[in-house]
Amino acid sequence: MQLIIKKLLGIVVLGLLLVANAYPAKKVNITIKELVDNGYKLTHTESRNNYLYLIFENGVDIYSCAGSHSSGFGCVHLTDGT
Repeated sequence: MQLIIKKLLGIVVLGLLLVANAYPAKKVNITIKELVDNGYKLTHTESRNNYLYLIFENGVDIYSCAGSHSSGFGCVHLTDGT
């Protein structure tokens, strides 16, 4: 059961990443710490080829961050918060 949930979560995360390519996403200069300090919750994670993909949500406001511990993370704002 847990494996099925992980696979479904992976599909959701990948879907969000693909949707981010279909709609304009605004690259922002914000850190993961700032997102958490501003009340955003880490809702999805995915790891591929030593790269981490993280989704943070606060209500309907969503940020996607990607990177690695060695190269750092970059974040994009996926929604306008409405």
